Amino acid sequence: RRTVRPGGCRQASGGPVPGAPADFANTRILIHKDAHAFGRERWDQGIPGGIPEIALDGSKLEYELFEGDLELAEGLTLLETPGHAPGHMSLLVKLPDAGAFLLAIDAIYSRFNQQQDNYKVAFDSDQARASGHRCIRIAEEENAQLIYGHDPVQWTSLLKSPAAYR
Repeated sequence: RRTVRPGGCRQASGGPVPGAPADFANTRILIHKDAHAFGRERWDQGIPGGIPEIALDGSKLEYELFEGDLELAEGLTLLETPGHAPGHMSLLVKLPDAGAFLLAIDAIYSRFNQQQDNYKVAFDSDQARASGHRCIRIAEEENAQLIYGHDPVQWTSLLKSPAAYR
């Protein structure tokens, strides 16, 4: 079993934000190999959104690279859904009472994008379309509720903290 800790990103200014990789000294950081390679290249070029080698405390960061789908724990599986960005991942969650949910994240922005088969806002639109279709297929196979990454209409229908899906 892996210890799962939240990751994060960097601000457009390139400065660290809470949850950015540099905050995780002395912790193995699980990251898709393509996301790592892309992020390292950006860091080396000084482009915002890059992935550092050194933590804020000066220690070397420890990345654990993987590829493909990855079961993190029973009922919690990362799904490889490249296209929006290299190494993009979606998440399949199976809960005992509420059932299954597929968090598409940026693989499918909204119901509109799904209905229009529009996956153009992407690093690679062909990969993005294939990943969007994969999320839809898996959600159907798993009888999972598909959660879009940026759908304001769907957002109003979802439980928010402190309420919870169980």
